[in-house]
Amino acid sequence: MAAAFANSPEAIAVLAVIQALMDSKVEVHRGGEFWALVSAKVRTEHGFNIGSGRAKKMHRMMKTAAPSGVPDARKFLQRAARSHRRRKDRAAREEAGGLRGAGAVEGEGEGEEEGEEEAEKQAKTNEFTLAFRER
Repeated sequence: MAAAFANSPEAIAVLAVIQALMDSKVEVHRGGEFWALVSAKVRTEHGFNIGSGRAKKMHRMMKTAAPSGVPDARKFLQRAARSHRRRKDRAAREEAGGLRGAGAVEGEGEGEEEGEEEAEKQAKTNEFTLAFRER
């Protein structure tokens, strides 16, 4: 039954849309968005009124019928979600870095004092090391 279903015009349309979306590297943040997009494209481009849940189920059935010829949308979605999280994290880090930089401008002298203390500690350590080596 799965093999016959995999050759239906609806399944072929879903497969074509999934492949086109994956090739175009469409930006999706969640799996639900991807399947809703698949459903909308199948409806507009091929004329089949297939819901997102049905499209996902069709894809899963096609993967079981012929796993080598069907693109793995799950891996694509995982990769897309990972890259979305990275972009979001990077933006948050940059924003936090910008806030930290703004705070440093307000308390200008604090950083200089800490730097001087570090330099004094380093000088004392160097003096101790030289004295120890001379003995």
